[in-house]
Amino acid sequence: MGRGTNNSSAWTNSDAADPVAANYGADRLVFRRRQTKPGTCYSTGLINEEGEHTMKQFRLVLCLLTLIFAFASIAQANEEVELEKTVVTATRTETPIENLPVSVTVITKDDIEKMHAKTVDDVLNKAAGVQIRRGKGLANTGSHTTLYMRGTGDSSRVLVLKDGIPLNTTYIGSVNFWGVMSVEDIEKIEIVRGASSALYGSYAMGGVINIITRPARKKITGSVSFEAGKDDTYIGNANISGATDRFGIRASAGHKRTDGYEYYKGDEWKDYYETPENELTNISFGGDIWLGESLLKLDYEYFMEDSLSVTTTQSDGEAENNNYMLSYSLPIGKTDFSLKSFYFDYDHETKARKYNTTTKNHDKFYYDSDIPKDEYGLMMQVSSELGSHRLTVGSDLKWGECDSEYTYETGNRNFSGKQDLYSFFVNDEWLIGDKLVLSAGVRYDYWKNRDGDFYDDTTATTRSIKYPEETDNHWSPRAGVVYKLTDDTKLRASYGTGFKVPSLYYLYKSGPHGATRFDLANPELEAEEMTWSYDVDLI
Repeated sequence: MGRGTNNSSAWTNSDAADPVAANYGADRLVFRRRQTKPGTCYSTGLINEEGEHTMKQFRLVLCLLTLIFAFASIAQANEEVELEKTVVTATRTETPIENLPVSVTVITKDDIEKMHAKTVDDVLNKAAGVQIRRGKGLANTGSHTTLYMRGTGDSSRVLVLKDGIPLNTTYIGSVNFWGVMSVEDIEKIEIVRGASSALYGSYAMGGVINIITRPARKKITGSVSFEAGKDDTYIGNANISGATDRFGIRASAGHKRTDGYEYYKGDEWKDYYETPENELTNISFGGDIWLGESLLKLDYEYFMEDSLSVTTTQSDGEAENNNYMLSYSLPIGKTDFSLKSFYFDYDHETKARKYNTTTKNHDKFYYDSDIPKDEYGLMMQVSSELGSHRLTVGSDLKWGECDSEYTYETGNRNFSGKQDLYSFFVNDEWLIGDKLVLSAGVRYDYWKNRDGDFYDDTTATTRSIKYPEETDNHWSPRAGVVYKLTDDTKLRASYGTGFKVPSLYYLYKSGPHGATRFDLANPELEAEEMTWSYDVDLI
């Protein structure tokens, strides 16, 4: 669909749509009744004293009737909004929720404002089937905040997207900057439950979460917010956006800070422990360019997390992300072409010191570490309506690499590695009459683990290992059906599979992990697999 056009079809199920919102995959909402402003009462003319009491009663009744009508109109409008709401994540194309065979939840910006949530994971924690573990509140670092869906038990088994671009890293497989992202930049969040590797490949075992940011609209809008609390905690955010017929600009910035609290009770909190500190900064800029019917989006994000944790070990860490994203969409008739590319530059430095019982300070050298990581990606997709079918084909390419350097008192322990991922997928949705929707798809993923090496001279024996190249592949099918029994009742069922490629960390890293654990590299790790996942609902 081109900008400023309105092509309705059986797939969009929409009578009208905001042309700007349509370009961003935003909700298409239909209001079939023209409404006056709710709760407004009108009276005209002159009255005498004898009729004043009667007219007051009349105005009161009129106001009550107007309020009742307004609430009824709002209720019906809300019902139509829910019926006409569309999502992108479940099929990688804009599809009405009522035509989807999978369980989907949409959290809108209005929902988020009512939650008074401070972080994105706080928003997700209120959704059914999603669990968040953040043991130290805002002081919890992103790498220690865990996300679960449907009992999958690990953050790396849930795929997280931002505007359709995957955020899970090849280094560890999960997302590490939950606290940094600003909730005020979010237009909506789409949550798709169940295995979705047939569309998205690795990590989509428990489901997929797509964070869709707010677009620039013609009216210049902006906001500034600030809040503060105990433990020297404060949160500040500012954003502004605006657009013309050809160009749009978006900018936002935010900062969070806390001194944390004692997260152990009684004697478990030692005298030399200190409450954790955390500072989080986010800055983003975006530009939109309409080139005829096509749309080009350019985005840059900067995330910084500066944390300090003090128990038996004092860990002073700083994580920085520089993210660059480009997306291009071109509609031609009933065919939509989409291209997305990204480059994520990560770096995480840590200075760790042990508690010295002699000096009563954390001044005993433990290690210094520096872990730079890079992610590159290209996503190509074509979707076309062919009669009663909508066929989508595409390819996702991703390259990841890391260099991990640990300096101990007795020497160095380093590892590095690279991972290349290539995929091809096809998905078909078949609308049969007004009641039945069938869907099926399959995806092929191929990956290569390469250039892995390990070096350790912290002991008397120096170890240097060059790991052999390993390749593997995976097929992921899916199928679904929706049958509309009545206008308000439908039966839906879906089947899918999921898998997760091994991360570079577990392939090539050997060394201590925390106070009691030691990780040992396994370059022959195979993919985790969810051999089947199904849902049957009558709703």
